[in-house]
Amino acid sequence: MKQFKFTYILFTTILLLSIFFRVKIIHELPLGITANEYGLTGFDDEPAHFNYTKFVLLKNELPILKDKITDPNALIINEFEYHQPPLYYILVASTVNALSINSNKNILLLGRYINLILSLFSVIIFYKIFLLFKWSTRKILTAISIFLLLGSSVYQFSVFGNDGLSWFLIWLLFLLILKGIPKNWIRVIVTLTLLHYTKSSVLVLYPVILFAMYNSIIKNGLSKSLISKYVSILLLPVVFAFPWYLHNYNAYGSYFSVSTITGDSWYFVSSLKESLLKLLHMPYLFLFRMHFDPPKLLLSWFNYIPNLWLLVSVGYWMFNVKGLVKETQRVQMINLLLFSMVGAYLYYALPTGYTEGRLLYPGLPAILYFMTEILFQKRIRIKLFEGWQLLFILLLFLPSYIIGFYL
Repeated sequence: MKQFKFTYILFTTILLLSIFFRVKIIHELPLGITANEYGLTGFDDEPAHFNYTKFVLLKNELPILKDKITDPNALIINEFEYHQPPLYYILVASTVNALSINSNKNILLLGRYINLILSLFSVIIFYKIFLLFKWSTRKILTAISIFLLLGSSVYQFSVFGNDGLSWFLIWLLFLLILKGIPKNWIRVIVTLTLLHYTKSSVLVLYPVILFAMYNSIIKNGLSKSLISKYVSILLLPVVFAFPWYLHNYNAYGSYFSVSTITGDSWYFVSSLKESLLKLLHMPYLFLFRMHFDPPKLLLSWFNYIPNLWLLVSVGYWMFNVKGLVKETQRVQMINLLLFSMVGAYLYYALPTGYTEGRLLYPGLPAILYFMTEILFQKRIRIKLFEGWQLLFILLLFLPSYIIGFYL
């Protein structure tokens, strides 16, 4: 009973600290790339996302991308996000109008707070996801605590932009898939449609959807009702999202306009070797805040622990992949989500050298699953933790915030 009570006290502490640092960033982070007094520089894309919303508010229509991120003055004009699907920006603009907000500062705060709220709703989604794997309460709260204190999570859910909404919808969709597509087919259609209007990263979930459909057919057989549901899921979101893709075609001559975004020159490396070297920095960008440079002497030794944890988790995943066919369907879907996400990540990162850790976030349920599993392996649990996993999470991530913000 005491251990159970202590688990909840630790989790409440982690939750409150996570909210505290998110609110701190929301109110103290300057818009743009100007550094403030504790060295946390603005999200480079944030002004462009903000200008998208301002355009919708002023013109009552969607902007057309003319100035690309690869242009020399991109970070001065800040219009290089105008290619993005419109849902997040319309949501912010509609809320601004509903609340009669006038100042740019309050519009910025509103957009940031929407992402904070989405991160808290994501906690509920993660709880429901891991509950389906019949995990203990302590194990579920450990996985959620990793999400709450991940530096990139705290940062990305505190800035103005559409990433948070897209991740929340992807995780919600994954939850619906795990619970059973036939029972949730209407909600799957609605969520898929919203995702098409939010971010193209929706594509990483289609292999999981097809796999879940296939397993359902093998298990229950094929009926007219099931066929109509599956055809609706595969077709209706595309039909409902077609106005957006038609907008792209009319504006850029391409339904997806990938080359329009960067002008075919979005490269940070000149060779595969350089890309592989840049990939070595990805764990730090995933575990800690982006655009945040704490004193290296204080934290360089400390980074070995979480990087070792990630390495062991990856090793555990790779070792167990060989027995994938023997796993339950839900574990297979967790693995497939990770395969799909890692594949999409490498497809994008290797040619460009653009290796941001946040690009892995669509697959975060799978990453949290294996990072948590390794902490609860019998030998590791008995020798190192015995119920202290949440304290380990707290002690692992908290120093980066204290050093970064206060030292």
